[in-house]
Amino acid sequence: MQIGTVTPGYGDGYPSSISNRASVLIRGQLCPVVGRV
Repeated sequence: MQIGTVTPGYGDGYPSSISNRASVLIRGQLCPVVGRV
């Protein structure tokens, strides 16, 4: 498993409730959010 780090977080409008529940689209591939927002 590869894990990347992105800088958007709670201060950018992402609620902490999406931690480990949401997905993001990176280069056309849907990737799960792992860890805390």
